[in-house]
Amino acid sequence: MDVTDLPPLRTRPDDSYDAGEDNEISFREGERITEIEEASPDWWEGTSPDGQRGLFPSAYVSTDEQ
Repeated sequence: MDVTDLPPLRTRPDDSYDAGEDNEISFREGERITEIEEASPDWWEGTSPDGQRGLFPSAYVSTDEQ
């Protein structure tokens, strides 16, 4: 899937995620994740606000309606 096919994403207001592996990213609620690519239905790859690139569970994010 092309990155441009996905809208900007934000973590859900009630969810933060702490990376469990070296290839994952951590984020706090409300932070924007950019440059999204779908690695699989359950895991996406993106760039966190601190510039780290890695995988994160897609269940932790929702589309940004703004």
